[in-house]
Amino acid sequence: MGVLAGEPASIAPAAQAVWLTGGSVTMLHQPTARTDLAAWAADTLSVLRMIDARLVLLGAPFDALAPVLTEHGARSG
Repeated sequence: MGVLAGEPASIAPAAQAVWLTGGSVTMLHQPTARTDLAAWAADTLSVLRMIDARLVLLGAPFDALAPVLTEHGARSG
């Protein structure tokens, strides 16, 4: 599972739940104000393919990325 969320309070319980079921969690890089968003999106999709992520946990402020992930074959939750 890939995680792209800004609030640790929403990340920690999800990561622990995945670990308890024998899964693995990868924290995805977050863009900064100076990030080229097109390059960041391409890199993020590449990482998801590389780690064979079956799900991406989204949290604020990244919730709006769900349609982009779906368009590229990744499920989000």
